Amino acid sequence: MHTDQRWAHSLRAFAEELGDHGPIHAAPTSEVYAWFVVDAPATLVDGIAWKVFLQLDDFASVLTAAELERLLTALHARGFSGDFKIDLRPRYTRFNYNQVIVHTSSARMAVCAEAVAVEVLGERLAATGRGLDVALEGRVHDWHRFLLRSKLEVLSQEARGFVSGPYEMVEEVCPR
Repeated sequence: MHTDQRWAHSLRAFAEELGDHGPIHAAPTSEVYAWFVVDAPATLVDGIAWKVFLQLDDFASVLTAAELERLLTALHARGFSGDFKIDLRPRYTRFNYNQVIVHTSSARMAVCAEAVAVEVLGERLAATGRGLDVALEGRVHDWHRFLLRSKLEVLSQEARGFVSGPYEMVEEVCPR
């Protein structure tokens, strides 16, 4: 079994062990993604789901069951509500910049997730990014497709501010 396949197998096993109920749980894991939920999965609110992208220097050593449990526990302790997914396809995660994709129902929760990830993952976190899933014309467009097909002007001021720069209020949203 290839190294990436062993890693993916270990995350599937962790998701199965975590179970599918409780405040921290796994959503059904597919061949492509492992999904983890804190409190409740994200939903579209006013046509938007808020996203944070996490890139790691060495995903295989950082995205272990023990580290994911630390991240999930820290998110729960800070009042986060949402989910995240990790692509499990062999060799795909190794060469992708958004190895962890966080989904939430508000900008404030997304900023909370980003702050907690920075605290928990520290220097092992190479970069973060922000995006949205946007409902337009009867379809939900992921951030990449939205950027290809639409203009930022169709987004609310809050959404434009979220994806383009710092977003304040971490402490009031995500207390320590």
